[in-house]
Formats: sequence, structure tokens, C-alpha cells
Amino acid sequence: MRRRKTVIAGVVLAIGIAAAIPSANRHLRATSVLARFADPRDSGRLANFERHAIDEKPFCFADEHGQLCGRIYSPLDIAHAPGIVLLHGVHWLGIDEPRLVSFARALSASGVIVFTPPIKELADFQISPASIPTIGLASQALHREIGRGPVGVIGFSFAGGLALLAAADPRYANDIGFVAAIGAQDDLLRVARFFFTDQISTVDRKIVLMPAHEYGSGVLAYTKADKFFPGEEENARAALRDWLMGESDRLKISEAKLSPPARARFEMLRAHRFGDSITDFLRIVEENRDEMAAVSPHGRLSGLHARVYLLHGTEDNVIPPSEEDLLASDIPSHLLKAKVLSPAIVHVEPGAKIPWSQEMDLVNYIADILKEAAEE
Repeated sequence: MRRRKTVIAGVVLAIGIAAAIPSANRHLRATSVLARFADPRDSGRLANFERHAIDEKPFCFADEHGQLCGRIYSPLDIAHAPGIVLLHGVHWLGIDEPRLVSFARALSASGVIVFTPPIKELADFQISPASIPTIGLASQALHREIGRGPVGVIGFSFAGGLALLAAADPRYANDIGFVAAIGAQDDLLRVARFFFTDQISTVDRKIVLMPAHEYGSGVLAYTKADKFFPGEEENARAALRDWLMGESDRLKISEAKLSPPARARFEMLRAHRFGDSITDFLRIVEENRDEMAAVSPHGRLSGLHARVYLLHGTEDNVIPPSEEDLLASDIPSHLLKAKVLSPAIVHVEPGAKIPWSQEMDLVNYIADILKEAAEE
């Protein structure tokens, strides 16, 4: 009880200090964002620090194929608030994915207008260059909506790499002031090899063993079902979708429609045991190197003018942590503002409990983003 009172007293003192010291204010706001993200029901003093009521409503914009409608989160009592485009990763729920919604609300309550646009390819388990103009046009739309400097973009997982490519595109460079890439890829070809070999290549050209999550090879097989399951791609894609969505009852039905050889290959992917088929799988990967290059920041950031904030989990087994070092080497040094490798996240979600000093790395990262957004 004595320790609890001491902690509460410390928080109260810190909140008082924050009123006088801008950097302390930002760090408390960042801590507040993380507290609300971890537990949206948290009504404690720290979670409520400078917490603004927010409004949520649809927000539509035109892309190259028509109109897309996402969701905009706006603090109600702030005029001319800065704007951030928040991108979901490879997930079928898209902008309705609960963790994304929770983070959007937590971030907006700190005084930021947050726009979550639908990225239909990512919601369909596909990593495609078609997503890049959607991200750019969403950024343009939010830039016009807020009526102030360029917006920031936060991209989770493969959306982080796509966000960097959008920022490097001259059509959208004036609309994107900074990019925060969380658990992002540098080179999809290298990541795809990792899915099947459990080997990562480090920035100093070492090979390190790390078991890959089966989700990665499943997403790749879904995207290239015609190559992994020739002649049965429609049924295979249905089974892969049910697996990736966690629909166990539907999966029994869809998997039963596969031929015995296709079912055996499907089970290899689920179990992450490829046997002699690994040679064929790696051949498919290499045959699609040009398509993978089109969604990889590696070698494609010459037009980048946005500041960049990188964050990656040390135990990320979907996009391995080595990608952060390699991505950092592709970003002009004067644009790279933060590079954080943390055990606090696994891929793009919170991980195990960590020491306070490492928690502060995350607080500093969010504080830097809030400062960057406010200065645009």
C-alpha cells in the first residue's frame, strides 16, 4: 500500500511538472496513450492525462477506382489539431481490427485527428503495389481536411513499408511529413525466404536462425495460390483464408474440397514443415522477385523527404527484427529520426512485461511522434 501511494504521488507530481516543462508534458501524453491502448477502460489519472473527448465518423475520399470510406477520429475541443493517417496491417478486419481501433482512439484522445483508411489488398491478405496510391491519396485527403501542414503516417507491419513507398512518391511527398513504420519490411523477397528457411540475413551479412511464424508463409501462399496450388487455386485460397481468419469450422469444409496432394501441401504450410517441397516453395519465391521488389522500400526511397521513425520487436517472427537495421540503412541518415528495437512488442502488438528502462523506449518513441505531429 505504501508503494502504491508513492507511485500515485509520483504521478501527481509528474503531472504538475508537465504543466511547466513541454518535454515532460509530451512524455506524459505518450504514457497516457500507451495506458489507454493497453486498457481502453483505464480511468486512472495517468490514462486521463490531457485526455480529450473524441468524435468518430466515416470519412470518404476518391482513389483511382472510385470512392473509399474509412473512419476519422477527432478530438472535440481542439481547433486545428494535427493529423495522422493510421494504417492497418494484413488483417481481414481492416479498419475494424480491435487493436487498430483501440490505438486510434488512444492517439486521438491525446489531441490528434486520426484517419484509418481501408486498404482493401491488405484486408484480403495481399501485399500489393496497388495499396501505395491508396495510402498516398488518403494522406492527401486528410491533409486537405485538417487545413494545416502535411500529415504523418503510421503503418503497422507491411503497411509500414508501403507507407514509406507512398511518402517517396512525388505525387504524395508534399502531403506526408513523417512516417512511423512499426514492424515493417525492407525487402519482401528476403522476408519471403525467411518464411520457408527460418534464416534471417543481418545487416553485417550474417545468417541467424529464427523460427518463422506460419502466418507469413500462409499469406504468401494465399497471394500466389495459382503457383502453390496449380489448378486448385480457388479452393486453396478459400481454405487459406479460413485458416488465416481463424475460422476453424469453415476450414473443415473448405479443406475437404482439396485434392489429397493439395491437402498435404496445405498441411505443410499450417504445420510449418515443408520437407522436400521447400525447393519448390523457394522457386516460387524467386520467380516473383520483381513483384516483391515493387512493395519493398529497399532501393526505392530516393524520392523520400519525410522524416522516419522506426520501431520493431526483438522477437518478431513474421517480419524479422533484422529488417529494421536493413531498412535504416536504406533511409537517408538525415531523415532517420528514431530507430527502436524493443522486446515490448511482438510483431505489432504488446509483448511480455519488460523493465521500466525498456518501457521508456516506447514512451520516447510515441512522444517523438506526438512532437513531430504538433510541429507540422
